[in-house]
Amino acid sequence: MYPSILRRYLSTVIDTFVIFGLLFAFSRSPLYDPDAADPTLWPLWIFVVYEPVLTAFACTLGQLAMHIRVRSFNGHRRPSLYASYVRFVVMAVLGVISILFIPRQKHRRGLHDLAAGTIVLSGAVSLEVPPGTSLERTREE
Repeated sequence: MYPSILRRYLSTVIDTFVIFGLLFAFSRSPLYDPDAADPTLWPLWIFVVYEPVLTAFACTLGQLAMHIRVRSFNGHRRPSLYASYVRFVVMAVLGVISILFIPRQKHRRGLHDLAAGTIVLSGAVSLEVPPGTSLERTREE
């Protein structure tokens, strides 16, 4: 039910290669002008947008390849965009320290998962929806 640390790590490595691949593709595209007076910095937003947005609305390519999904701890629904950003920021700030807590937690959650109220599960999540369940995102109060 819970992925190994290796699968979680490999997911992150794949996502890093995807981000750098996208930046490399941009650097070879006609949109990039190395002789421009002002440097083009907008493609660097991909570092801040890729993981949290894809985690909130679907999954990253690394998560897809490693068959893991990030879900809210209560209800196992997709995390909100806010929770995805909290998870991303805590993971970026704490790095390896956050990962060291995974084996010690009952549900194998890192500090970033605890802070965001998320959990990482193995396998693609079923597309079947139980009867009477809404797919709309609800505001938790």
